[in-house]
Amino acid sequence: MPKYIHTFRVEGTGHFPLDMLRYDQCFPKSQEDVYAMHPNYTERIDTTTGRKVTLLSWNTPTPKRWESFGWRIIEHEKEKHDG
Repeated sequence: MPKYIHTFRVEGTGHFPLDMLRYDQCFPKSQEDVYAMHPNYTERIDTTTGRKVTLLSWNTPTPKRWESFGWRIIEHEKEKHDG
C-alpha cells in the first residue's frame, strides 16, 4: 500500500492550536514555521489574514477541526512516498 506525505498550510490569528499537531499527527516543515506558531511572531505577518504555518503529515488533515480553532487550511498537497 503506497504512503503519502501531506504538506499543508494553515492560516490564522491568536494562539496556534498546538493540540492539532497531535490530532492530525503533523509537525512544522521548517524552523520558520515553528516561529510562526508563536503569537508574538512579527515577521511576514499579513495583518488582514494572520500567520501562515506549513505542516507535514502522513495523514490527511482535518479542515473542519482546524476551522473550529479559528485557523483554516489554505493549501494542501499530497505526494506519493516510496519509502
